[in-house]
Amino acid sequence: MSQDIHYFEPYTLVEVTTVTIGNCLLLRPSKKLNRIIVGVFGKAQREYGMRICEIKVMSSHYHLLLQPRDANT
Repeated sequence: MSQDIHYFEPYTLVEVTTVTIGNCLLLRPSKKLNRIIVGVFGKAQREYGMRICEIKVMSSHYHLLLQPRDANT
């Protein structure tokens, strides 16, 4: 669950964790999935102007380490 941001320093590292619906193993490793993941996050990075420092994808969830420019990104 997200929380309201009371103070935000620009370019602070932020961790985002997301799980699949029902924790199902929908993100099974494969070359095709790797290409899709890199493409989706690359497009999001360009569109939102947010630096993606790290991506860790497991079968049922993923973690992102981001550096947003501001709290509204």
